[in-house]
Formats: sequence, structure tokens, C-alpha cells
Amino acid sequence: MRTRLALSCALFCALASPLALAHDPNSPSSDTFAALLKSLNKMTRADLAVITQRAQAHDPRSEMMLGILYRDGILVPRDHAAYLQWIKLSADHGYAAAETELGSDYAFNAKPAEAIAWFEKALAQDNVDAEFNLGLIYAKGEDTPEHHSNMLKAVPYFRKAATQNHPAAQYILALAYHEGTGIERDEEQCKKWMIASAEQGYGKAQFSVAARYYLVSDYKNAFLWFKRAADQKHSRAELNVATMYFVGQGTRKDLQQALYWNQRAAEHGESSALRMIGTMYASGTGVAKDLVTSYAYLLAAAESGNQQASLDAAKLAGLLSDIEKAQANRRISELAIHKAKPIETGTLAASQP
Repeated sequence: MRTRLALSCALFCALASPLALAHDPNSPSSDTFAALLKSLNKMTRADLAVITQRAQAHDPRSEMMLGILYRDGILVPRDHAAYLQWIKLSADHGYAAAETELGSDYAFNAKPAEAIAWFEKALAQDNVDAEFNLGLIYAKGEDTPEHHSNMLKAVPYFRKAATQNHPAAQYILALAYHEGTGIERDEEQCKKWMIASAEQGYGKAQFSVAARYYLVSDYKNAFLWFKRAADQKHSRAELNVATMYFVGQGTRKDLQQALYWNQRAAEHGESSALRMIGTMYASGTGVAKDLVTSYAYLLAAAESGNQQASLDAAKLAGLLSDIEKAQANRRISELAIHKAKPIETGTLAASQP
């Protein structure tokens, strides 16, 4: 049998993914607001009273915090209008984080002109998230009706944010260098920025670093970086970790770990993981042989668009009674799976017994 390791490093895929247009509480521009933002979920009603009092006294940081509380429904009812009211007040008082947050809200609501205006105000205060968000708007072409990407305009923003240790900016800059998009192609710069992003814990960069190690047959380091990305719920990394455990590639062979990571990947939308679990149950590899459960997983994978799983299910159907097939169909709804297609694409076949 053959499984497929998913390996990709494409700027198009990166820009097609839901990269966050949002304030990063860990950015250097966040000042002490980072600590405050992280503490929101631990706040008490006494804390809320103090923040409300300060916000009403026009303290911009408190105004933004109160807005975020309304946005997330923490200690107060979720209220988008109240969120915008307090964020706008904070932004009007010149708080860079609020200017970026307000710009993000406009961007999410397809109002790029307003978003750019607020990002540029925050950029005047060297807000790293505003730099990244402006780069993303230009890279996606959201500033034009035709949505024409303008990487020449975007790259300087990504580069400036990358030099301020913004991990997503480092990742996109690395891909731009890899593809020569908006900048001269430079694999050394690609490697530099991809590793910088990965070392900051950015899952997509960790996945790309792992893929590079895999392509040069350094399976030990490939597994290490796939595992780091998988720990952050990167679905393709989870799938690859499962495969490497299954064959003992870059790590010890461990069928229980293979099953666990396939289940994680299946929960996050990987139809190949569903098929692999079905195959394990069909052969009794690492689990007790169970054709009904196998058929359920194969059907689920087929419903998610996996053509090989459709063929496998058709073959297995001939070994099951109508009652067993009905049991399998009922069991599909019990499986912890997410049928949305994952964002990452690109595969490399890897041998497996």
C-alpha cells in the first residue's frame, strides 16, 4: 500500500489561506497591552468595573480592552456595536493597537479604503501588525475591484514586519523569495526567513521547513518539524506524522501513534487520514480487525472527495451484508471528522508496506 506525504511551499496557497488580519498581542508594538490582552479571560467583575471607569474617563487602552470584551462576550454580552464604539474611541485617541483592530474590522467587511486609512495611521506609530496587514491587502489585491495581487507593493511591508519578528510576515517573505514574486528569487533568503518564522512557532513555516528536510531525505529532522506543526493542529502535518509513525520513518514505528495522529488529521479535514484509518481496520493493523468500522471510515473519506477511498469502499462492500453496510452508514455520523477540505495542497508519494 502507498500513502502520500503532503508537501507544499506555495505563495498562492499561503495567500489563499485565512491569514489573520488582526492585532497580534505578542508584537513589539503592543507595549504592555500584550499582558493585558492575555489576562482578559481571567478578569473578574471587579476588574471590569475598573476598566469601564477608566474607559469612560477616555483612557485609550481601557477603551480598547472594553471593546474586545464586548467583541468576545467576556463578562458582558457579545455586542458588535459596542465593540466598534469603544474601539473607534480608542483609535480616535491615537492608540495604535485600536487603529489596527479597527482597520481589520473594515478589511473583514470588504471596506479596503477605510482599512488602509486606519492601518496607515497605526503604521505611523510603527505598529508591526499594521505593516503586515497592509502587505496582505496589497498581496491579495483587496485594494482593487479586480483583486489583482501587487507583490511589488506588498513585499516592502512584509519585509519591514519580518525584521520586527512578525512570524506570518517572515513566512510570506520567505515564500516570495522562493518564487521570486515581487522580489528577486533568493533561496538563501527564503531559508533564512522560513527558519526564523518556524523557530517562532509559526505552524505553516514549521511545515515548510519539515518538507524541505524530507525532500533531501533527512527524515529525522523532517519528523521533528512536522511534529511541531502537528502539535499546533496543522492538518497536513498531522497526516505526515501519522504516516511517518506508520512506516517508522524518521522515528520509531508506532501504530498506536499512527492511529492517533490519523484521527487528529481526520478531525481537521484530511480525507486521506480517514482512508488510512479505514485501511488499518480492514487489515487489523494496529487495531482489532473490524470491517464495518473500516467501511464507515472509507465511506466518510469517499464523501469527502477521496477517490481511492471510493474504490476501496466498493471492494469492501462485496464482503459485507446489507445489515453490516447499514450499520456502517449509521456509524459515519458518530465519527469525529471535519469534512471541509484543508487549505494546504501538494503531495509526494512515500512508500509504505
